[in-house]
Amino acid sequence: MIECTKFKEYENGFLKGFADFYIDKWGVEINGCSVFEKDGRGWINLPAKEYLNDAGEKKFAPFLWFRDDKLKKVFDENMLIALNKFKGSVSIKGNVDLFNDSEPMPF
Repeated sequence: MIECTKFKEYENGFLKGFADFYIDKWGVEINGCSVFEKDGRGWINLPAKEYLNDAGEKKFAPFLWFRDDKLKKVFDENMLIALNKFKGSVSIKGNVDLFNDSEPMPF
């Protein structure tokens, strides 16, 4: 289960704020995730480091990422559900349980 433990609103274009999450089964906290929304669709970026590329453009390099796009999608959906629960919102429908308690941890 993923739990949102903190959310701070910060409106700047598509950026809506920053959130912290706790993954109970792994005992892991992920702090400083960016929360975005565009055209009614929300997504969460994992923490990243800002840098300038060779052309001088601002870019972000994530500290961690998923190699499997399907797993990333399920993880994102669970993070949005946790955020909506924390905020008292129910705008995200459905819940795919990423963390089946009967299965061993993936590491």
